[in-house]
Amino acid sequence: MLLYAGIVLSNQFGATFRDLDETDKNVLSELNTYYDNVQKEGKVWKDFDFLEQPVVAVRGRFGRAYLINPKNEIHSIFAKKIELPENYKITVYRISFASPQLINMHGFKNFNSFGRTYKLCGETIFFTRYSEKSFLDLYDTNHYITFLAHESFHYYEPQRNWADSGRIYADLYTEDFLDNLENEYKILDQIHSAINSDSTTREELIRLSKEYLQAGKICQKNHEELVQMIRINETLEGVATYVGIQASRYAGCEQINILNGDYKQLQGKYFETVIKEIKAGNIDKSVLSSDIDYQSGALICQLLEKLEIPQWQEQLNRQTKEQLVTLYDVLEDVCVD
Repeated sequence: MLLYAGIVLSNQFGATFRDLDETDKNVLSELNTYYDNVQKEGKVWKDFDFLEQPVVAVRGRFGRAYLINPKNEIHSIFAKKIELPENYKITVYRISFASPQLINMHGFKNFNSFGRTYKLCGETIFFTRYSEKSFLDLYDTNHYITFLAHESFHYYEPQRNWADSGRIYADLYTEDFLDNLENEYKILDQIHSAINSDSTTREELIRLSKEYLQAGKICQKNHEELVQMIRINETLEGVATYVGIQASRYAGCEQINILNGDYKQLQGKYFETVIKEIKAGNIDKSVLSSDIDYQSGALICQLLEKLEIPQWQEQLNRQTKEQLVTLYDVLEDVCVD
């Protein structure tokens, strides 16, 4: 009991920002910069801001935690308010790893299980886990705030009301389908290059969009059920990836982009190269649903943003599981002659 009491009491000391180690400072710094920019520029996605609900950052598997922006003042022997720099706008409490309420977050989950509610110090929260590795690579989707925004977007409304594609098995990707998909991906590479060029006109983006949509129609004609599953997955994961990218930029991580993971851009032919590598047997086909759909969907989001399409986010938000809307549908509406 004395040892336990000592552990609990130790949380009450070293409670200023300057006392924290570099990793903990990075967590709070990113969240504060993000929060500040939301106040100045608006939300990263229509009707969504993960800091509207209290956030908990848990250090490793069994470490301390930080409760950020609780709705009420916290009074607990396990919590200590952190003294932050004067310009910080967030509110932070450090939670001792000895807190019994952290037990549910000390396990194999890295974030809230979908549909499950977690509470800490009387607050309903969304938690994610972090470590030193969460800040090593700005291109990594496991970067702290990128991961937090992505997973919380899945958890909260509006996306919790969207349709889910279900599992897409790798053996569904036949050689004939990959041939059709390769034609789509060649155009996606052109779209990516065009979006990142200062000289690209709106007319050029519309032309490429129409070519992409036409290639998609050919693919859908030959593989209708699979293509619909992919478009649902691409929308669900691609939008969450886009939100993660936007949140990262709000947090000051300017280098974040959609082309991350193990597959690096190759001479402006990133998506096409993925298909060629799959055909050559160098990459497993499962990467299409577990990674590439995320990036192709985020790219279409960036295309819609670049085209300055009004209310495209609202159009996606209004969907339900019964009345679904995909990114392909939104882009198609834009390109109707």
